[in-house]
Amino acid sequence: MNEQVAPLRLKREKVVAAPPALASNLPIASILVDTGLLHLDQELDFLFPQELSEHLAPGTLVKVPFNRKRVLGIVLSRKSTSPYAGRLRFVSEQIRSFPLVTPTILRLVTEVSQHYGGNRWDTLRYALPNFSSKSKKLESSTDLPHRPARAVKPESVDHRYSEYFWRALQERPSAQRQIRAFWPAPPAENPLLFLEKLAENTVRSVLLVMPDYVDVQRMFELLTSTNRHSGKKVVTWHSQMTRSERENTFLQILQSEEIVVLGVRGSLFLPINNLDLIMVWEESNESHSELRSPYFHGREVAIMRANIENTHLILAGFSPSMRSASYIEKRALIPLSFKAGHGAPSSISVEAINNRNSPLESGRISSRAWRTIKSGLENGPVLIQIPVRGYIQSLSCSTCRNRALCSCGGKLVLTHDAGAPTCTLCHDLKRLWNCSYCHSQRLRQSQIGDLRIAEELGRAFPNQRVVFSNRDHRIQSVPDEPMIVVTTPGAEPLAQSGYGAIVVLNSQLLLDRATLDSEVETRNRWFYLGCMLKQEGIIYIDCDYANRNIQALVRWDPIGIALTELGERRNLLLPPTVKAVEVSGELDAVTEVVRNLPESVLVSHPLISRTGESVVLIRAKQREAQALISEIFRRIKHQSASGARVARVKIDPVSL
Repeated sequence: MNEQVAPLRLKREKVVAAPPALASNLPIASILVDTGLLHLDQELDFLFPQELSEHLAPGTLVKVPFNRKRVLGIVLSRKSTSPYAGRLRFVSEQIRSFPLVTPTILRLVTEVSQHYGGNRWDTLRYALPNFSSKSKKLESSTDLPHRPARAVKPESVDHRYSEYFWRALQERPSAQRQIRAFWPAPPAENPLLFLEKLAENTVRSVLLVMPDYVDVQRMFELLTSTNRHSGKKVVTWHSQMTRSERENTFLQILQSEEIVVLGVRGSLFLPINNLDLIMVWEESNESHSELRSPYFHGREVAIMRANIENTHLILAGFSPSMRSASYIEKRALIPLSFKAGHGAPSSISVEAINNRNSPLESGRISSRAWRTIKSGLENGPVLIQIPVRGYIQSLSCSTCRNRALCSCGGKLVLTHDAGAPTCTLCHDLKRLWNCSYCHSQRLRQSQIGDLRIAEELGRAFPNQRVVFSNRDHRIQSVPDEPMIVVTTPGAEPLAQSGYGAIVVLNSQLLLDRATLDSEVETRNRWFYLGCMLKQEGIIYIDCDYANRNIQALVRWDPIGIALTELGERRNLLLPPTVKAVEVSGELDAVTEVVRNLPESVLVSHPLISRTGESVVLIRAKQREAQALISEIFRRIKHQSASGARVARVKIDPVSL
């Protein structure tokens, strides 16, 4: 039997391509490579091919071979020789034919990485959009004409503030003459109007950093509707932009001589030319804190960039954060207040609880609150703020007042009127419930949500329109007509001419939260509500009138109360008077990082978070901070190099 022979197959061989011609002038480049490794953050040397040599200047974005992949890199410098004795590889691709990262941004990235730790590429990602080869056609369409500086009109300034301030703002900043100020917003005024005046009175480029996309859009609509910025282009930078929009906007900013940029925290790394003014609005807002490595805060990055570029810097908000209060105390920031002779800035009425035993000031909505709502409706819309979202978010036994729980241990809530209690854990309906302590079957509503309050107000004011705004159903603005707006903190819609009255319910829930900054955040919200009122408007807060935050609101003194709290924290060795470092991750990794630190450093016991991770808080005196951070990141980089689990480190964490 004849055997069948399998046909011969030729093995395909790869032909090794000839190396490209080496550049004749300075053929070696130091490139910062996106290695993806925390411990590998130094520059690497690569060769330039002759065809790319004339375009590869410092700051150019390229792709290079690394670890069997092609990864991004930034050209830092060119040279003729390399100390590396091995074989150098060639640059694979040039992303753009011109530098995308300016020397200022490179210096800023380095400073941020040194302050917060981590790899420089972790920070560089915020400075660059995700470029693609298909978008190179945008280069020729984004060249903007240069427009000369405009003369500032006298009516564009606010004469309640010093003329020396406006004169300094209208001059180009220098190393000897710079504005470093904190502006607390006055009551019963739209603060964005003052920010618009600041941008209008700046000669060249302006960067205005806002907390979120909603604030960016509000400011953009204001700037583009006034027609006062015809000499400067206004662009936005936020997370809602598409990839092509980010590329196009980035190139517009890079090629513009004068521009106004409105953006969120990532806009601090944009290559803005001739930058004269940096403003950070609501600097105490948690949205300015980055959630990814290196966990930077927009306020601190703004200060770094202002010092690098010698620009004017104005931090603004309703009430200063503790960090800004420390800068004010050190005179690193000067409060921007009204000139002498313009009278007290407060033009609103503040009401609170004087006697909790009085029938007029007891109940879910006290009689004084009802009167405030009724009188406010005569002057326009009325805002009701309540910190709980939903219908009935907590039930308790009507007899013994113990919390009503399901048999599985979950909390019982009501999602709508006349409905059966529902377990938040197993989602079972409890039509027949018995208290496990006293066996009573009667339930008491112990925590009321915004939907239930809106329902009660609708019954009390049958002829008034009642709307609600919360995280799931957010309203941006309401008309200037009598109506009741029920909202949760952070979702307050703007009224065209301000609110006639504002009522704050269950305020103690926010003040009593188990966080270090609960009082700071609550105080900031109250001052924010004061700015949303009309002139001579009324704000009622169901909190004791003797509370120091209420008294600060009456005097409209956000800086004074912040400095008082700062002094208390200094005595207790709490941030920002001491350096705080949070280390989190698996217990073994965290223990390795915090073990055997100097005795002067305060190290907390490991706390298990909701995600099951171990969290340790480290506190040190400011003079020991730099040495402590260097030692912690030396240990972190050792973990990364050894392939072990790496702990996460946050410098100056926002929430404690």
